[in-house]
Amino acid sequence: GNNAADFSNKYVSPEMLNFGLSAGQDMINKQTEKWLPGMSGFWLSLKYYFSVSNPYVIKKFGVILYPVSNKAWARVPADDFERSNEAEMYSRKWALPKQDINSPDLYIPLMAFMTYVLLSGMSQGLGTTNTFTPDVLIQGVWRCLILQLLECGLIKFGVNMMSVSIPFLDVYAYTGYKYVHLCIALIASMFGGTIKFLVVMYLSAMMAFFLLKTMASVIPATVTTGPPRHLVLLSFAAMQFLVVLVLS
Repeated sequence: GNNAADFSNKYVSPEMLNFGLSAGQDMINKQTEKWLPGMSGFWLSLKYYFSVSNPYVIKKFGVILYPVSNKAWARVPADDFERSNEAEMYSRKWALPKQDINSPDLYIPLMAFMTYVLLSGMSQGLGTTNTFTPDVLIQGVWRCLILQLLECGLIKFGVNMMSVSIPFLDVYAYTGYKYVHLCIALIASMFGGTIKFLVVMYLSAMMAFFLLKTMASVIPATVTTGPPRHLVLLSFAAMQFLVVLVLS
């Protein structure tokens, strides 16, 4: 053991070790790109949606829960900021979420989704059998995922009919913000039926208004192909209103 350590200290320099590690990492990256084409680009784009900050999260909650207060809905181009490596790698067109309050992110939807599933599972499990079972959580996860994928599919279909291109992850983020409203609706249910009804109606209306204004900002007003733009936007908003109402 000592002889091996002496040999390493004597003949293997830190530069050689770093070179070997770098070469190994390059080889792994090349093999990954060879056998999993497109995965590296996907992970880079996914990382963009998690580039958030505490001030962004706080302000975003305000926009989600009271979107009427937000006066400007247009997204900020990345050129308006000094280009960082993050902006260059993950979004060549739009600013990062932490730089733009109107940018979609997946951090808030993911955290809210996990919280909603836990709250929903506990309320359903304890309310029916007085015992908490993992099956309730699994059913809640699948129900939410299937419903949200259906929403995203309908929205993508609608915008594609108007020849407008919106990334799927953007749509998934926009529709995922409803889990914030659903968490509050579950908490409101603890204070009686009347309070829950009023809170749910408010939250459903705010989520519908949020999606209406958001989609109106990313779908150009000059669109002439496909169904009328205002009808498509209203249908998106109505769908969100009903989904929040049903899941609440």
